[in-house]
Amino acid sequence: DRRKQLQTYLDEAMAGPEIATCRELHEFLGIGEYNEDVKREQIEQERRERKKIHKPEDDKPETYLKMIEKAKLDGDRIAEAQGFNSLGLLYCESGLESEGLQCLETALDLCRSVDNKEGMVVALSNLGCLYNLLESSEHAIKYFQECYDLLEGDPIGQGEAQMKLSLTCAANGDNYEAIEHCLQCLKICRQLKDWNREASCLFTLGSIYYEAGEVRQAVEAFEQCLVLRRKTRDKIGLAEALNKLGLTYCDIGYDLRAMDYFEQSLVICEDNADLHGQAVCLQHLGNVFKMQKDNQLAVDFFERCLAVRQKVNDPRGIADCYDSLGLVYFDIGDVDAAIQNYERSLELRRDTADLLGECECYKCLGNCYMRAEDMGKAVISYERCLEIQRQFSESGLVDTLISLGLAHFHNSNHDVAIKCLEDALDMFQHLPPEDASAHSGKAVCLDHLGNVYSSIGKPEKAVTFYTMSLRVKKDIGDMTGEARCLVRIGLEFLVLEQLNRAFEAFTEALHMFERLEDDNGISICYENLGDTYMKMGEKRQAIFSYDRCLPIKVETWDKVGEAQCLDNLGLAHLAAGEWRLAAEYYEQSLAIWKAEGNKAAMMQCYENLGGVDFQLGEHMRSIECYVQHLTLSQEIGDGAADHEVLLRLGLSNAAIGEYQVALQFLQQAMSFYQELRDVSNRALCLQHIGSVQGKMGLHDDGMASLKQSFDLRTQIQDKLGIADCLQEMGLLFFNINDFANARARFEAAQRLLTETNDKSSISTCTMHIGACFAALGDVKEAKQHFQTALMADPSFNWAGKID
Repeated sequence: DRRKQLQTYLDEAMAGPEIATCRELHEFLGIGEYNEDVKREQIEQERRERKKIHKPEDDKPETYLKMIEKAKLDGDRIAEAQGFNSLGLLYCESGLESEGLQCLETALDLCRSVDNKEGMVVALSNLGCLYNLLESSEHAIKYFQECYDLLEGDPIGQGEAQMKLSLTCAANGDNYEAIEHCLQCLKICRQLKDWNREASCLFTLGSIYYEAGEVRQAVEAFEQCLVLRRKTRDKIGLAEALNKLGLTYCDIGYDLRAMDYFEQSLVICEDNADLHGQAVCLQHLGNVFKMQKDNQLAVDFFERCLAVRQKVNDPRGIADCYDSLGLVYFDIGDVDAAIQNYERSLELRRDTADLLGECECYKCLGNCYMRAEDMGKAVISYERCLEIQRQFSESGLVDTLISLGLAHFHNSNHDVAIKCLEDALDMFQHLPPEDASAHSGKAVCLDHLGNVYSSIGKPEKAVTFYTMSLRVKKDIGDMTGEARCLVRIGLEFLVLEQLNRAFEAFTEALHMFERLEDDNGISICYENLGDTYMKMGEKRQAIFSYDRCLPIKVETWDKVGEAQCLDNLGLAHLAAGEWRLAAEYYEQSLAIWKAEGNKAAMMQCYENLGGVDFQLGEHMRSIECYVQHLTLSQEIGDGAADHEVLLRLGLSNAAIGEYQVALQFLQQAMSFYQELRDVSNRALCLQHIGSVQGKMGLHDDGMASLKQSFDLRTQIQDKLGIADCLQEMGLLFFNINDFANARARFEAAQRLLTETNDKSSISTCTMHIGACFAALGDVKEAKQHFQTALMADPSFNWAGKID
């Protein structure tokens, strides 16, 4: 079609006498050689015409059937065979392959019966082509081989037969056999010194080498083809060879070299007004720029390609352009533009009945909707893709099942997600063991199943699937996959409170990541080890692990990871009672979260920093932090922790003597806890309210609040909470000089605390009892209690505890 189009342009140009008689132009266009080719073709055509007994007036089966009947009556078996041959080809073109096969076999039998060698060659060749169409390469090769044997003494015919054998073997995936046939054809072409056929043969040979992964040989063949196409002035063939060289260099990462070949090809196609060729070149150039992450230039070339394909009205080509544009927009994160292009492509695929193209569009749309977090539409797209793939037994079916499972998982349809992933796993398990994708695909399914069970709170099941995945990855030598699996297993053991097993998993993963020199993996392991040590109560070891993680985050410019690590260090130092160090780490973390604009993380940081400042006695700073937290929670609409912050604001204001303000915050916090039906924290609020009321001189109100707190804690059997209430009651009695009642409350609290073995609280309670004795003038008892209090918790950090 492209040659006819170019011939039309040339005929129009040659209509002018000046152009038609220009000798230099004739030489440039190779018209002399062309005229010789035309003459040879005319002679060949006349030879073929002479052999035809009858030429049908139209291409209807009835015409050929009449021709066959006439030949039978005349007893002309050659003419009869020609009729069956033509009828068979017509049936094949109409999609009636079985009828066509019968006719061609009849033609072959008739030719054999009269030993018509030329007719046998034609019939054998046609049968070979038909069996190729029916994807029965074994039969095709048999017929082409017989055809080759019959053509002994005809090198051109034998060369064509070798080429057909080569293409059949290549289509069947037997590339090395295909190469052998192609080399035999090439040898014949060189003996005949037929440059055109030699160039075609080299082009085919390069394509087969390319498919076989023999890139060096492919480049050599294409470059030799390029030389011959230049010699024969076959400009379209030259453009095709340049394109193939571009694709080959592109595959081995020589993008600039590939770009040069594509641009040369594009210039030739533009000079020859070859619109189809231009579209191909523009498509390839767009792909190269996409691989180089130059997305704007990729979009420009794909849009130019789209305009050309629209000009020649190539609906499938237009759809391909929309797909390419969709892929670029998806990569740069413009999901809306990607969806728009894929939907345009989908419409064209439907119009042209391109089911496989439609299937790919649905898959890409599913990916887009997944990224846009529109899981409902993602599920619909993947299901439609799956429906088409099942019609064709498409190899991508298992990948779509996995994607569908993940879409259901993110849409909280966990049972359906598990079913999809288990179906995919079953398909991988039925693949032959030598298929590498069977093992890697199985591991992917097992990982995803582990993730689903982990998210629905079934850590035991998650561990089972991760362990199965771990075995598969060990078998295929995927050390990175092994290490990641161990990290997942460790996290599930943390949830199960199996800390020693978690520690073992993270340590083994760490050693693997160190062998792989994977900094990201190493930092993840140190972070998880820090979390494990924190749960074990090993604060020093936790700090050591977080300290090892931090510099890696800094070196890899992982700002979010750095901030998270600083938060962890703040928490660890806070747990170790090192308030000042904790505050420093939280301040550093806060600065990064501010730079990143992560308001949710800033909120958490302000809350943590407020707690540390409270412990340091810097109550004004503590209040500022809590106020910032509440401001941010209103901005982003996340008030999940507001009640806790209101409680802490109450305590901070009480610490600076702002009792009225403190009371308001505590009462607001209590209202929240009442709505949440959180009895424990409601009791805590009442305890603090009672304490503040006592300090305000409202002793009766304070005692009433403490009594309510005491009743609630008795109701939920919270011994430590009851002890706290009794201590606060004791302090209230102490402040109104009722030392006997105060001492009774402190002693009751001490008995409860002794049962729980809370040494720090026992020490405090003993100190208060000593204070009661001191107030009553019993110095000896007071001194003894104070000494007992000091010795009660040797590990307690008394620094800064002036009282």
